[in-house]
Amino acid sequence: MGFPKGLIDPGEKVLEAANRELMEEVGFRAKRFDFLSKLKMAPSYFSSTMNIVLAQDLYP
Repeated sequence: MGFPKGLIDPGEKVLEAANRELMEEVGFRAKRFDFLSKLKMAPSYFSSTMNIVLAQDLYP
């Protein structure tokens, strides 16, 4: 099992993308998000960055 994840669409903010991906992959939305961190998995090899977000107060 893994965390819900996905890309941020053009014009979309990080927390908007988090809520959309949560709905698409888990079937829930969240009333509250807390941005925890931004990190790179392997900075020497990949240029992608991950935003770590905590979703709270979930609803279907």
